[in-house]
This record gives sequence, C-alpha cells and structure tokens, in this order.
Amino acid sequence: MDLTPPEVNLSEPYLLLGYGINAYFQILGSLATMFFWVTVFAIPLYYTYGIYGHYYEGGGGYPIVRWFAGNFGGSNIFCK
Repeated sequence: MDLTPPEVNLSEPYLLLGYGINAYFQILGSLATMFFWVTVFAIPLYYTYGIYGHYYEGGGGYPIVRWFAGNFGGSNIFCK
C-alpha cells in the first residue's frame, strides 16, 4: 500500500487554511474597496459642507469641524 499525501499547492498558501478563510479575506477586500469608493464619491459633499456651512465658525475646532454635516444646520436662529 503506497499512501502518499497529496501535493501541496504553494502558489496559493491560503488554500491550506480552507475556503472559509479565503471567503473571509475576499469579503474584507470587497468591503475595503467599497468604502474607498464611497469616500471618493463623498469628497464633493465634504467640500460643500466646508465652503457653504458656517455654523461652527468662531469655535475652537472649526478647522476640522467645518467639514462635518452639522456645519450646515442651525446657521440661522430664526424659524422659517
């Protein structure tokens, strides 16, 4: 009886861990790509918040906070 182990494919080292681990890393890669593109497409929105919003102007953290969505709201104290 000649029982030899199967050959190991070293070109794909993660296959040794199983298909579940490979699927996990593929999902992580897909999520990273998705969040990258969401960030890229949201840059004009952040630019709009920074240019047209003035709610936090004069505050201590204004250089950073001016890019947040809350910078638009409450810029006028009168109800419309």
